[in-house]
Amino acid sequence: MSTAIDKKQDDLRLRAAAERQIDNAPSDEPLARPSEELLHELQVHQVELEMQNEALRQAQSALAESRDRYVDLYEFAPVGYLTLGAEGMIEEINLTGATLLGRERKKLLQRRFTSLVVPKDQDRCIRHFLDVKQGDGQDRVEFTLQRGDSTVFQAQLDCMLQKDSAGGTTMRIALTDITERKQAEEALHESEETHRSILHTAMDGYWLVDAEGSLQEVSETYCRMSGYSEQELLTMHIKDMEAAETANETASHIKNIMAWGEDRFQSRHRRKDGSVFDVEVSAQYHPLKYGRFVVFIQDLTERRRTEAARATLEAQLRESQKMQALGTLAGGIAHDFNNVLATILGNVELARQDVGLAHSALESLAEISKASQRAKHLVDQILAFGRRTLMARQVISLAPVVEESAKLLRATQPAGVSLKVASAPNLPLVLADSVQIEQIVLNLCNNAWQAIEGQGRPGSVEIRLDAYDHAQEAVRGALTTFTPGRLQPGRYVCLTVRDNGAGMDEATRGHLFEPFFTTKPVGEGTGLGLAVVHGIAAGHQAVIQVQSTPGEGTTFRVYFPEATAVDSSISAEGQHAVITPKTGSPGLRANGEHVLYIDDDESIVFLMKRMLERKGFRVSGYTKQDDALAAVRADPGQFDLAVTDYNMPGMSGLELARALRQIRADLPIVMASGYITEELRAQAPVAGVSELVFKPDTVGELCDAVERQVRVQRSNKKVG
Repeated sequence: MSTAIDKKQDDLRLRAAAERQIDNAPSDEPLARPSEELLHELQVHQVELEMQNEALRQAQSALAESRDRYVDLYEFAPVGYLTLGAEGMIEEINLTGATLLGRERKKLLQRRFTSLVVPKDQDRCIRHFLDVKQGDGQDRVEFTLQRGDSTVFQAQLDCMLQKDSAGGTTMRIALTDITERKQAEEALHESEETHRSILHTAMDGYWLVDAEGSLQEVSETYCRMSGYSEQELLTMHIKDMEAAETANETASHIKNIMAWGEDRFQSRHRRKDGSVFDVEVSAQYHPLKYGRFVVFIQDLTERRRTEAARATLEAQLRESQKMQALGTLAGGIAHDFNNVLATILGNVELARQDVGLAHSALESLAEISKASQRAKHLVDQILAFGRRTLMARQVISLAPVVEESAKLLRATQPAGVSLKVASAPNLPLVLADSVQIEQIVLNLCNNAWQAIEGQGRPGSVEIRLDAYDHAQEAVRGALTTFTPGRLQPGRYVCLTVRDNGAGMDEATRGHLFEPFFTTKPVGEGTGLGLAVVHGIAAGHQAVIQVQSTPGEGTTFRVYFPEATAVDSSISAEGQHAVITPKTGSPGLRANGEHVLYIDDDESIVFLMKRMLERKGFRVSGYTKQDDALAAVRADPGQFDLAVTDYNMPGMSGLELARALRQIRADLPIVMASGYITEELRAQAPVAGVSELVFKPDTVGELCDAVERQVRVQRSNKKVG
């Protein structure tokens, strides 16, 4: 641009000189050169000058447009621009800067910049500007600035120091509002902290592993799992954590993860102390995003322990259900079979009376009676297994019962077998039937003697009574627990019978208490001894545990719960007052008293009718409850006594007793049952039952019960 102006000036000087030459020349002297040439040259220069002037105008216009664009870019830039003088005064600021600060531009000029900084940051701002001047002249910093409306925002300052030709300095500042960015960063940081907290406090462990298998990040949970510190783990490779037995499988899984992106598998890791624990690994591979593995590790130790405990409980439950089902089946069969035996024995007794003392059939009848009695004994054992025997439980000490049982055992003790008995002092009292506890001891010891027989070595059987607190102790060894199940917290008396016999394998233990299961040859064992033990223990809410190894003997432990205050009060009140004792009354000759007899078994009704009629009673027998009730309604006063079975279809003995009492409130009622529960004992007196008779002894006991009730009636009539 300056060259064109200079040329224009040269052309003007040349033209002026030519004009002076013409004006000063004499009229008669010729010019130095012809005027036409000069004029032509002047015209050429004139055209060039105009062209140059046009170019100058265009250049000036472009310069003006450029200046306008610069001003627009400066004023409306996305960041604020400020110029600070030597004293930190604002000398220049663009429109964006004024807008960010929320003030008019004219009010910002010649204002100290630090006055726009919130008070807590002002000292730091002053120090920063000094550092910029003393340093390399540029820096980036963040401050909180205050707008004109007193609101604040986070600002980023890019500072650059400039020096002028006079040696003065100004500071150029680019001002950016970073409030949203800071909020996003804080939200991201908070999210990362939250996720990090979750990862570090989660139940599962966490790894971040690079492509080479080195640990880059670990959670506190895994540190606790492995026993290593975070610093130790961050120096380790995943191979360092793998147990030797699963290392190859894990390597194969890593290949799958890299190929497919993820995998889940179980492995074993090694702790710092050298112990090994089972884990479940869930891993993902992110080659593009991270180039690393994200791994979650679940410690399976507790799960394995829980699964094992659950398997044990399930096995115990299955065993309990199996034994309960067997007991129900055996008890039901024995109950029905007992009715058959009662019919046989009753008719045998009637036949004896019919044939007389010298009849040849007496011998056959005696054999029938003897065989039936043996069958009845087996039925009694089956009923004991099915928990359908009569128990007269009282609060007692087990030590005297065990001592008395030992005396009976020594009378039949095999040669070469020693018997030791010991009881710990201060044993808790238990709610138990001493006769049935004695039966447990005898059966367990007989079983022990059979296990010792034929071993070719001295045998020993030990009986012990110990106090046991389930909250403080644990039974050790491989045990099989039988009904009713797990030991509950509390105190127990533990009856232990231990022998050094042949022991049992797992298959034998699985059938140990099943009725008729025996390892003895045919004819040498009924298989009911331990079944009876099981039934009696279950009836006492006791738990049986068996520890046995082939060749090393067997230990039975029976845990009887300590008697409670409620048990003591029940025992003191005589809970069996309604139960008929087994000792019969002296013979009584009836005077035609009318007995109402109800049983759904027609053979029993027929038998009892004949038995009672021979004793002088008049008997009306029924197999249907409705028929019996109809007879009483027709003439309530004709009956002196009612005898009914408890377990009958349609209407139970209790329901029948209530119905009879509604018709005639003073009618004595005797009820027979093959399964007398605590609930039945409590309900029978309320329903109006005078006596309960245990059904295996039906014939004799029922006759005695009828005679007792008649005697009571006669006594009441005399008193009246």
